[in-house]
Amino acid sequence: MLPDYVGIGAQRAATTWIYRCLQEHPEVFVATPKELHFFDEQYEKGVSWYESHFRPAPQHKVAGEITPNYLNVAHAVPRMAEVIPDARLFAVLREPVARAHSAYQLLAEHAYRGMSFRQACQNGTYLINSGLYSEQLRRVFKYYPRNRVRVLFYEDIESNPVEFLCDLFRFLSVDDRFQPPSTYSRYNRIMYPRAQRILQRIGLGWTIHAARATPIGTWIKNHHVSKHAGSKLALAEVDVQWLKKQFRPDILKLQEIVGRDLSGWL
Repeated sequence: MLPDYVGIGAQRAATTWIYRCLQEHPEVFVATPKELHFFDEQYEKGVSWYESHFRPAPQHKVAGEITPNYLNVAHAVPRMAEVIPDARLFAVLREPVARAHSAYQLLAEHAYRGMSFRQACQNGTYLINSGLYSEQLRRVFKYYPRNRVRVLFYEDIESNPVEFLCDLFRFLSVDDRFQPPSTYSRYNRIMYPRAQRILQRIGLGWTIHAARATPIGTWIKNHHVSKHAGSKLALAEVDVQWLKKQFRPDILKLQEIVGRDLSGWL
């Protein structure tokens, strides 16, 4: 069979957390491994290879996959429209400066070794082009009607992960009352991962979310930020302002496409 839904992006926008939550939903089948990359890198393997990854159980109402690269690769969506024209697509958009910096941090020891964040942005097009969401969504809507596409926002995960998941589950036509065990598991992973692993292991994962809203959570965050402020990976204000200028025209177009106030990104 072919997928009923596909998560198409964006990169560095909590898609691993979403993948885990979908795995935990009793009515949802999600392909393994995460990121099949069929429509961008593995297309020559053929549709039968792609179909082989979707083997839902009887209780599963929908089956799908998540490959965040699809949103940013020009040839992916046209291929999707040819193979799975009736699929439902969802994309999670993250403020583009933060998304670019997160990608830089991930690749700093490999593709961007020895480069500052600004140098990495200027060395090729990947970090900036991946955040030009209006261009990417226009391409999606050229091939798929809007009622088959759900645009979500990373900020909504941070502010209300339960409602975010309810919204996604409703779009997929599965039980939106189900709350995955991983609902709160992604908060501040980078800040205190060992402590979080221990709390999850002993059944106290809920305390992570509770602490996040207290002065203790704020202190931990500030301590982490100050500790890394002198690192070459730190995000300098001058780079923030420079990048915001690069993204501003696209953000203004994006606001019109999605009908959402994105002034906080400007």
